[in-house]
Amino acid sequence: MKPLRPSLLGLALLLGAPLAVSASDGPYKSMTLSQLGAFPCEDPESYDSPIDAWANAEKPKTKKAAKTVIPDWVRKLDGSKIAVAGFMVPFDVEDNGVLSFSIVKSILVCCFGQTPRVNENVMCQMPEGKPAKFLINIPLRVSGTLHVAEVKEDGYVVSLYSMDVDKVEQIDNPDPELMKGSYRGLSTTTP
Repeated sequence: MKPLRPSLLGLALLLGAPLAVSASDGPYKSMTLSQLGAFPCEDPESYDSPIDAWANAEKPKTKKAAKTVIPDWVRKLDGSKIAVAGFMVPFDVEDNGVLSFSIVKSILVCCFGQTPRVNENVMCQMPEGKPAKFLINIPLRVSGTLHVAEVKEDGYVVSLYSMDVDKVEQIDNPDPELMKGSYRGLSTTTP
């Protein structure tokens, strides 16, 4: 009987590594928002939005959470060419398209549920003069250069990731991983 040897695919899945880049991704390393968010991320009070502060006003205050420490394996992604799937939450919109947006795991973040943790979204900036199509409620693959550092708006940390976008594509058959874990504590499977 031949001894079993682990396949590279099996080893990659076991280690939680992204699968090999497909031909459609070109020079981009395929990653998921779950992989980018796969480290403990505290949400210090300073990270809370005003609505979060209002919603939690009645809860007893515990000790202040420590600031997020970005692991070395995440810092090494800085400057990498990646492709990540998700949904567009537009920020800067003009008549001819979207100049900046966030890519998130679920389109429900603006209306229901919990705001994504700061390590579960990517702030995306389109090249000057090349806005993206307004593709709300449509699964997308965004490819470009990833930057790893705190992204702040109005003094609040809104993300640990930003991207200089090269390409935005609609996904016709999204991977089930896209919605996996989109809300902490809720299952994305149907009974």
